[in-house]
Amino acid sequence: MKTKASPIVAPCIESTRCLLTCPSRDVRLTSCCASAKKGKSDGGGVVVSTTSTAKRQSCNDEWSIVPADGGLVVLHSLKCNKYLSCGDADDDSSTTITLSDDANSDFAKWRVEASTENGGGGIHLLSAAREQSKLACNEDGDLYLSQSIYECMGETWKIEFLSGELLYVSSVQHDVRLRCDPTGILDPSQNWKGWEVFRFIEAGDGSVYISSWTHYNHYLSSSADGRVFATKKRGVDTKWTVTKAENGKGVVIVSQAHGRALATNGNRLLTADPVTLVDNNEDSEEPSGIWDLVPANRNIFYISSASSNKYIGSIPCKRSGPSDAVTTSKRRAWEQWTFQEADDGAMTLCSTAHQLYLGVDKLGKITLSEAPGLNELWTIEESPHGGVFIVSDEHRSVLSCDTGGKLMAVTDKSDLKETFRLEPCMPPSRSGPMIAGIVGGGLATAAFACAAPFM
Repeated sequence: MKTKASPIVAPCIESTRCLLTCPSRDVRLTSCCASAKKGKSDGGGVVVSTTSTAKRQSCNDEWSIVPADGGLVVLHSLKCNKYLSCGDADDDSSTTITLSDDANSDFAKWRVEASTENGGGGIHLLSAAREQSKLACNEDGDLYLSQSIYECMGETWKIEFLSGELLYVSSVQHDVRLRCDPTGILDPSQNWKGWEVFRFIEAGDGSVYISSWTHYNHYLSSSADGRVFATKKRGVDTKWTVTKAENGKGVVIVSQAHGRALATNGNRLLTADPVTLVDNNEDSEEPSGIWDLVPANRNIFYISSASSNKYIGSIPCKRSGPSDAVTTSKRRAWEQWTFQEADDGAMTLCSTAHQLYLGVDKLGKITLSEAPGLNELWTIEESPHGGVFIVSDEHRSVLSCDTGGKLMAVTDKSDLKETFRLEPCMPPSRSGPMIAGIVGGGLATAAFACAAPFM
């Protein structure tokens, strides 16, 4: 049975992180777990600081938007691990804007609605689900709930996303990847490592920001004369539109500011008129602007059980025929699985460490085999418990893991035992402080080949 690498089994998307800014007041919503030295404190821990005093955003400013029932959301402070709340469960009359430990409280649920008076562009109203009133900020920087039926000053919020989909940007013609090297310079690379991973972030107007995954504040930018470079400031020059190529093979990435397409000749990056670019001619050494967007994990996942928090692992097959799969509490090479698409649209799950295929026999026993057959075909279905079901394509049984970590196949999709999480296995990389430490030590760029062998 033939298998092939699937274009995308599951998108490699980060948890939603964003900034919440009130444009009319020029302030940013900021969480604080202790007494604040800047901004206005609202007792329960929420602080609003102006953009001038929080010019370089920190984790205090970052929020995660988490879906809740009924189309509502909760706003999770990543710094404090608490939730934005418009009241107190012990005092129904309270409307203080604060932080709560209870994500399930009605006070912590909000409705996000597009603004009708600001032309979109990421501008929204944040309405408290319980109070049917809007989160607002007065001219002194204090938070309150507005009962106004109109959109007034201080009642609209800009959602500026910091997270997105993680992808390799790979030239179809020249087989090189876009890279942001350890010094922050953009160039083509033949590798598939952490420096070559980029984050595609929605800008709110149909365009995207493209930032380095390793250098999180370095954004892809260009000039009118065709130069391509990284900048630390978001702006119109850092917005790009991504459209399918005319031949259907890959995408074209065009600067929104200059109307020029990102391209490479294999040795350098540039932008050019999309009309003049070579269209996927494999024999040409001219610049090409056709790119493949490849998930940063290359369809390699850790598979964890929602009921036991254990990971499915493989062991070397020391004899002919199937051997048992195992569960562990670790995330190592033995717990990595490559999802591959089979000819009939089903999936195979292949251990990256041992090249063994996860399967199930007619008795419900979970097996590992050296070659994929009908027993090794699976389909992936969404679970209502926040993960996926892994279903045997041949037997229609469902992969299950009890609280003790025992794997089996069952006939029903009843609870968390049949729910699994797919965690992307990302390439190795270095954090910003680690990079700064190396560069500050006076090492030449060439020395990174030894200091960072994954480049």
